[in-house]
Amino acid sequence: MTDMLDRLHADHVNIARLLDLVEEQCDLLHKGETVDARMLQDIFSYIAHHPDLYHHPSEDLLFEVLRRCDPSSIESVNALSLEHGTMTKAANEIVAMLSAFAGQAMVPRERLVGMLLDYIARSRRHMSFEESTVFPRARAIVSEQDWQAIERGIPHKEDPLFGSTVSEQYRALYRAIMRESRGQ
Repeated sequence: MTDMLDRLHADHVNIARLLDLVEEQCDLLHKGETVDARMLQDIFSYIAHHPDLYHHPSEDLLFEVLRRCDPSSIESVNALSLEHGTMTKAANEIVAMLSAFAGQAMVPRERLVGMLLDYIARSRRHMSFEESTVFPRARAIVSEQDWQAIERGIPHKEDPLFGSTVSEQYRALYRAIMRESRGQ
């Protein structure tokens, strides 16, 4: 039980780290300074793919159990499930916008900053609600048998950015995260 919630929490911590980097780039964009467009593309490529393939399906299995065990949670977990889809769609739109921006297309900086800041705010609210409300409720009511069933249903795959082996695609982003964590 705790293993799964610990993994979900670790994912949230890692995504928050990425959102911090996005926020820094937003500040630079807002000031009209040069940004690391490649890093932003890598962040949103990761966010658009990895959580949707592994993190969200794990949460969705947990949400199914919560709907069954705690009818009072149905409305909130349904809303969170819908947010998974809208956040993935927004991340994919940002990937497209960042590709255009990196390719020197005319992309209004204010529009890009607005999209990025909106995504950051929505993601932080979403994760905060899961951490403060859904996960504690799950700890309190989900049976060991249900935890085992959830674990069996989870797609297990190494995280390409935060796992033990960093994918070639994300090595530059990983180096940026490490520099940030050392305060450089």
